[in-house]
Amino acid sequence: MMKRYCFLILPVILMGLFVAPNIEQAEGNKKKTSSLEGTILCGDKEYPAANIVIILLNETKIKARDSSIETKTDANGNYVFNSVKAGRYTVSFRLRPDSQAQVFMTGFIIRGGKKITKNFAIACV
Repeated sequence: MMKRYCFLILPVILMGLFVAPNIEQAEGNKKKTSSLEGTILCGDKEYPAANIVIILLNETKIKARDSSIETKTDANGNYVFNSVKAGRYTVSFRLRPDSQAQVFMTGFIIRGGKKITKNFAIACV
């Protein structure tokens, strides 16, 4: 009788040794944030797009208050987002503060704990 219980318990113990660390590692990656940086250039002219507002909308948390973050390009067209949570994002741009945002890319994946460089060329009208 005791041997039967040992055969049932041993696989559970072994499974815990191999599966638990992987679950913890996956959860840890979700909690890590990433940085996203790059340069925005104006279309064919390829000159820096200064003062462009870039918006990241987290597609998995659209209804949450903190579902979007934004930043603005500097005089050289450079932008930086720090502490971006892992997820799937829509990238939008606003050419002027009073203009409507234009969706540029959907499904942009950001994985936790990474430094990402992404450059864009947009139509500056």
